[in-house]
Amino acid sequence: MKSIRIYDYDSSDLQNSSPDAPCKLSDKEIWSLFKKGDHSAFVKIYTLHFNSLFKFGSQFTLDRNLIKDTIQDLFINLNATKERLGDVRNIKLYLYQALKRRIIKHLSRATTQVPLNIDGHDFKLDPSIEHIILNQQNSEHQKRVLKFALDKLTKHQREAIYYFYYENYNYKEVKELLNLGSIKAARNLIYRAISVLRTHF
Repeated sequence: MKSIRIYDYDSSDLQNSSPDAPCKLSDKEIWSLFKKGDHSAFVKIYTLHFNSLFKFGSQFTLDRNLIKDTIQDLFINLNATKERLGDVRNIKLYLYQALKRRIIKHLSRATTQVPLNIDGHDFKLDPSIEHIILNQQNSEHQKRVLKFALDKLTKHQREAIYYFYYENYNYKEVKELLNLGSIKAARNLIYRAISVLRTHF
């Protein structure tokens, strides 16, 4: 993929860009301004969400350049088609869906790839997520046992756990991210994942 830069980000940029930076406007208001051509709204969306998008992209591929380029390409496309975009109430959710589609599409076309996570888009839950799931301090032995339990989850179960516990998305949002047929399906998927974890941990 050709590298196109909106801004030059390095590792320090990834640490300094905060998705939790204060913002007085709602997502719907910021998106509306962006669609009307407000460049500051576009920059705000980019800087607020680049860090979380990069981390999210890392769940699908270990190629850092591919992730950065795909994010850049996503924003260039958004800016070029902003007048035709629909309304958005949750910008981060919208960007996650768009980035996921783009990365998977690129990986499916690639003939040679750098090392990927399992199946190209498996989720490796880190210790911070494990702590959220268990709500307790874990010994090294407990962490090893939990890792074993997490490995027993299916790809979709791990992805659902990631969205629900780490990203704090609700069942409706998990449904949208996983393209499930109903909110009930998302709830059942998460319940089954938790059941598997309890069985093995």
